[in-house]
Amino acid sequence: MAKAWLFLIVSVLGAPLLGLSTASVIQSSGHDAELLRQLCFAALAFTILIPSSYVALAYALSRRREAFARFFPAIVRGTLYALVGLLTLQGLLTFIAAFELAFVAHSNIPSLLWVVAGVIFWFAALLVLSEGGNLFEPQAISVTGVHVNERRMPALRARVNRLAARLGTKPPSRIIMGLEPTCFVTSAALKLRGYRELPAVPTLFMSTLALRVLDDDELDAVLSHELGHFRGDDLAFSQRFAPAFMSLTRALESVSLIDEDAPAWACIPRLPAVATLSGIMYVLYRAVSGISRWRELEADRAALETATAPALVRALVKMQTVSPYWESARRENAAVVAQGKFRLNLAADYLQGVRNRLQVMPRQETLSALSELRVAQPLDTHPTMHERAAALNVDAPSLIAGCLDNLRVPRDHQDALGRVERELTWIENDFVRPPVIPRPPRWTQ
Repeated sequence: MAKAWLFLIVSVLGAPLLGLSTASVIQSSGHDAELLRQLCFAALAFTILIPSSYVALAYALSRRREAFARFFPAIVRGTLYALVGLLTLQGLLTFIAAFELAFVAHSNIPSLLWVVAGVIFWFAALLVLSEGGNLFEPQAISVTGVHVNERRMPALRARVNRLAARLGTKPPSRIIMGLEPTCFVTSAALKLRGYRELPAVPTLFMSTLALRVLDDDELDAVLSHELGHFRGDDLAFSQRFAPAFMSLTRALESVSLIDEDAPAWACIPRLPAVATLSGIMYVLYRAVSGISRWRELEADRAALETATAPALVRALVKMQTVSPYWESARRENAAVVAQGKFRLNLAADYLQGVRNRLQVMPRQETLSALSELRVAQPLDTHPTMHERAAALNVDAPSLIAGCLDNLRVPRDHQDALGRVERELTWIENDFVRPPVIPRPPRWTQ
């Protein structure tokens, strides 16, 4: 991303400045270069005006989340199209400079370099325009999960309904269980890997790991926090903001995608488009971070209506302890599947691996690692565990030792949870399975 930013700064400022220098050379040769000079000044003006206007509007609206969610799509769409116009203008500028320079110079090499630069600008404009055109179409969230109803997980559904009633909010229309160590709510459409796309309704995504490591009070606290997002205008904010935000992320990933076998220079034409979308994403992250942190703290306060503050902080400590190794565990499982071997219950195996780590790691080192996670990075959109604990008037470090001791001891779980975990493991194994490996047998019973 740093290389993309550097290239964009050099190109959008360098092209007009070099164009002005070229105009001076042409004019000194007795030829008219007024059109080129005007294009250069226009490019410089737009280079300053477009990003500064976007930054000012984004930060001004970030103080009011309702206005931010309402006007965010229009701001980003307008900025994207303005940047497309700027890149197109840069391309036109370089082409005119090339032809003018070829007319007065004895060598065509400088002109050819200008032509190449113009092609790069127009290619970048085309990339941004093609991705921006689909930016605000509804996008489904892809997850590895299964839909559980009252028949499959009656105790969980009853618990969610009971907590929703106490909070005075409607229970989610759908509960999705997954292996990832995270919990969230959404109103967007979901694409379950291995299954069809589910329509957009209020949905709770619950990790099977949470059901394994949290006690009843901690589970109530986590569920109440997530249900707290359904209250007030929080869900309306998510409905307006989240789909466009996900689309923007996909657009950036799309223009950044290059064949790994391609030569290094093949990424150059994409750098202006990557830098353009990266800049929009960066400003957006910074602008929305305050809103996101406020939403999380409000949901924490909602959780206190059904659970205690220490229970919520204990849940945060436990989930933060088990979550860091998940992606490496997925890669290790993919390597096992590539050998034609299949795990039966990835959740149980993963937690056993976490317990093994806790047994091997020195106790003081583990306590220090969790205690030092205090300051959020600039692009974090959630408050840290310690920020949330402080807002709840809870001393998080005093609870860490007890949480680690609790995690080291395996907990009993319901047979229904084990069946869901085995089905999720089958889906995960099938998803990472190379085509040459036969499909694993279904282990759902």
